[in-house]
Amino acid sequence: MVITNIKEGKTLFALYIDEEYVDMICKTAIVDFGIKIGDKINDEKLHKLLSYSEYVRAKDKALDLLSYRDHSERELYDKLRLKFSENACRGAVEKLKELNIIDDRRFAERYANELIESKKLSLRGVKSKLYQKGINKELIDEIIEEIEINPVEQIIKLLETKFSRSLDDEKGIKRVNNSLLRMGYSYSDIKSALDEYISEEKFGDDFYGL
Repeated sequence: MVITNIKEGKTLFALYIDEEYVDMICKTAIVDFGIKIGDKINDEKLHKLLSYSEYVRAKDKALDLLSYRDHSERELYDKLRLKFSENACRGAVEKLKELNIIDDRRFAERYANELIESKKLSLRGVKSKLYQKGINKELIDEIIEEIEINPVEQIIKLLETKFSRSLDDEKGIKRVNNSLLRMGYSYSDIKSALDEYISEEKFGDDFYGL
């Protein structure tokens, strides 16, 4: 087989062998493999060339995604998998781990702090979010173990900010109660926070629905 054309496109190059189109490949693959028009190429080298080109493209896409925000390994892999093969995605993720560009512990610690500080989530809520990002259970447990927060104080901060306009009547307070439950807070912590924040003389003891 002979490489008969390498036609430059907008971002990639069209590879032709024996006058027939084969695939699009990246410039890095062309340079690293040192291929040019007129070269002979066998099936094994062609397979390696195409696989390497896809790996490079997957890695470049991963770096592009990371330029917008941090990702967990699993999250990054899943996004790459929408476009690239399993081998290319795994290779790209492993390379970025090797270069310390991605690190699940670093990501999880940062994301957990963000969820607690900005979103005021409970530890249960943080665990759920980390799991959704593909962080393994052992690492989640280690990170949660290191976090010290007072759930009642967290809830009061939410009552003072996010839910401050929803506490005017019993119906609104019940909606707030349900929202806090969905955030992972316990019945007892919610009631303690509401007891502290709201006058019991105004609403009575039975409106919480707890």
